[in-house]
Amino acid sequence: MPYAAEEASQEPYRFFRHELERSFAVQHQAQDYAARLGYSVKTLNRACKRAAGRTANQRIDARLAVEAQRLLAHTDVPVAAVSHRLGFTEPANFGKFFTRATGRTPGAFRHMQSQADPGTEIDPRESSTRP
Repeated sequence: MPYAAEEASQEPYRFFRHELERSFAVQHQAQDYAARLGYSVKTLNRACKRAAGRTANQRIDARLAVEAQRLLAHTDVPVAAVSHRLGFTEPANFGKFFTRATGRTPGAFRHMQSQADPGTEIDPRESSTRP
């Protein structure tokens, strides 16, 4: 593929990544990002799969999970406040999401992190939520 065509094919993913960093706490659905960027969900998913090997929704969920892990590991903010900060309307929905994403409840994750070495980093690749 010529360089210009390759650049153009990566453009939707670059725009999506930028928008994801700006809006992950308020936008949780691929169709919202696609509409905001002027692409179809199919085009956005193709771009994401080509660039990152995951769909747009998988990337959104992974980004939310990483931010949740950071907040739980490095702050004393209550789980309900973390839930609200990340745009979940109900803490129970956040708890289900987090458990599905990480295999642990938010409280268990926080407890595990408090027992870990202070320099332990969170690996965002371990935050895959959808097959």
